[in-house]
Amino acid sequence: MVYVDSWDEFVERSVQLFRADPNTTRYVMKYRHCEGKLVLKVTDDREEYNTKLSEFCLAKAGPSGDKAHVSTRVVATYG
Repeated sequence: MVYVDSWDEFVERSVQLFRADPNTTRYVMKYRHCEGKLVLKVTDDREEYNTKLSEFCLAKAGPSGDKAHVSTRVVATYG
């Protein structure tokens, strides 16, 4: 299991793993509630890469003007 600190490196390794064998590549996303961290994992049962995002939360952009709905977006920091 390899923890990757850089988001760009994690994405690059994930894409390489998928291109090598798309049928065996799996993606797992776990949210650790007590720590407030999101852990992303990609594996093909031979290689495994992990990265952690900390301070993961949903930020609300409230309705403005005559709009009656609320939009949310994912906001995270590397950690």
